[in-house]
Amino acid sequence: MKKKPLICLLSMVMTLSAAACGGDPTSDTGSQPQSSATNDTTTDNSEPALPKVTVSSLDELNTEVTEYVDSAIADLQTQYDALTASIGDYNAYVENIGNVQQFYASALSDTETMCLQMYQYALDYVTFITSSDRSFSDQYDDMEELYDVVYDEEGTRIYDDIYDGIMSDAYDYFYDGVVSSGYDLVPYDEWSDYSSGEYDLWSDTRSDIYDIWSDTRSDIYDFYSDVRSDIYAKETKDLEKDITRFQEDLSDLREELSDE
Repeated sequence: MKKKPLICLLSMVMTLSAAACGGDPTSDTGSQPQSSATNDTTTDNSEPALPKVTVSSLDELNTEVTEYVDSAIADLQTQYDALTASIGDYNAYVENIGNVQQFYASALSDTETMCLQMYQYALDYVTFITSSDRSFSDQYDDMEELYDVVYDEEGTRIYDDIYDGIMSDAYDYFYDGVVSSGYDLVPYDEWSDYSSGEYDLWSDTRSDIYDIWSDTRSDIYDFYSDVRSDIYAKETKDLEKDITRFQEDLSDLREELSDE
């Protein structure tokens, strides 16, 4: 299966410009990060360029994230169901070993794409929230939407439905099911090779999926925590730096994925 293209909610370039000031985040007074459309990013002293989120509310963004994860997981589940339907016994497994290997490759690449999209969504939330004209106090509270939806709800679903769901089912069906059934059907050496190969492929893929998911979850939490602290302290310069650094990390990750 081809990797799904990243869903980009952002279409224009925006900049943050603000003066930092201290004080109680519950106060509605003081300078806040503001944004304005611009196409000029060549000036050395220009503020970090931020794309513009095209949704009109956090509720729309929440729905966008949920629908994306629903679709991505459903696509992988469909691949798994089609594969298991075509492999009913040990002999069918041996004949279709290439399809099994391709499924594991797709499970890993699809998870990579999903996690990369979660990075993008984290940036979308921060861009939408900090580009608004709402008070620091409201922006601070709004950041909980990023935590609840991207980090907690949908981020956890990637673990539950893929790592602990589809991949656990694959172990039961292939390694502990159709491959195991071949023990009494073929010479031991032949069976052992297929059994060991299946376990190694499954284990390596599942471990890689966990590592990608765990790294993504950790990075998104750190970004959420840093930005929320910046908003609390009204440190707009630190906010700009944290957003720019996250954008650069996202760009690097996107390049790494495209090079694979």
